[in-house]
Amino acid sequence: MAATKMAPTPALSWREDDPVADWTIKLGTLKEYRVHSAVVGSGERRSDKIRGSIVEKNGTARTTDIATLLPDAARAAIISDPHVQATFELMLDWQYGLVDALALPTFSGKVMLTGVAAQPTSAVASVAIDRDGTPAGAGAAAEPGGESGESVLGFFQTALFGAAPNATPSKSGSTGNLPAAAAMPSVAAPAAPAAASRAAKVIAPQVPLLWSLADCLQVRGLKTALLSLFEDSPLAPNYVMNTPAYERLKMLVRALELHCTEVVAALREQLLLTSLTEGLAALAVAASACDLHRYEQLSRCGLLPPDDQALLAVLDQSTLRVGSEGLVYDLIAHHITATKANDAAQQALWSTCRFSFLDAERCVKLAENPNVPPRWIALALATRGATAPVQAAAAAVGTPAQAVRLQPREFYV
Repeated sequence: MAATKMAPTPALSWREDDPVADWTIKLGTLKEYRVHSAVVGSGERRSDKIRGSIVEKNGTARTTDIATLLPDAARAAIISDPHVQATFELMLDWQYGLVDALALPTFSGKVMLTGVAAQPTSAVASVAIDRDGTPAGAGAAAEPGGESGESVLGFFQTALFGAAPNATPSKSGSTGNLPAAAAMPSVAAPAAPAAASRAAKVIAPQVPLLWSLADCLQVRGLKTALLSLFEDSPLAPNYVMNTPAYERLKMLVRALELHCTEVVAALREQLLLTSLTEGLAALAVAASACDLHRYEQLSRCGLLPPDDQALLAVLDQSTLRVGSEGLVYDLIAHHITATKANDAAQQALWSTCRFSFLDAERCVKLAENPNVPPRWIALALATRGATAPVQAAAAAVGTPAQAVRLQPREFYV
């Protein structure tokens, strides 16, 4: 008698209306998901928080509400985040093994492909990384006070990452009524990955969210899979605010908004920030100098210093992370035009430019500008090439704090 060939057992999925699903996960008031406790509560990618509830409840209400597990300070920001539903569903796909790898946005623009298969937590150490981590329309700034949220950081999210495309409801329920602060459209829920690739793309704003959700549910292996984003290709101590550093700055602000303390700590360490308030302002100024296209975004969302006095203090820093003085020159010129600065403000701003280290083309332009202080041009010419310019001009300048304007900044390349 020929052996009967058994049909393969279909894989479980939270995306189907499965009568065997025996546990409910609530995403606050946004949505409810019917899942299988055998998947989310056991195995290498289980949620230890749900596993504990399974053991404790023993047949009573079999429900986990994520909103009750989040820290008080972070709850409103996370639940109202426009990416939270798609991010949570991505996490479910990962737990169910519908995806084997996460395609994470990198800071360097390079692509590193290494799989994360379902395996014991101790062995999870690699991810598929993809640089393209911003949704379509990134960089399109929204009006302050609009649907992006009322906070400066909420506006930063929309201005820097762009508004997310419309959500695609999954089979497990409707999207629910979003709170007012979350009225902007959500990212589309990821479709079930094809068996060939089994990799899910994670956009940059989702990284702190994914970390926070994995943390509150104690999902095994997921935070480990995200670690390489923060551990690989660290910044050099003398970095300048080009793309790799700027991408870290954007993600740091998102992590701050979501109170994702571990991600904040990792990015502060990479960016060498000892003071968040002063450090963020200095990095925003340097980022604008390195790419003037960022100026309007950073200005409108409040990360650039709010007044000229604060901006002057940053521009006077020798530790400003720019690769040349020409970038500072261009930023000052752009800022003066954008703010329609008066003559006195222009003279104060130009005084912070270290003319000794400008290229010839920009030096010629100085002659056509009546608001460039001639005293600083003269001092720059007098000390150009001097072995100790600060000491040589200290008497003429008057204060050592101003005399450093005759010295090169620390991160010229």
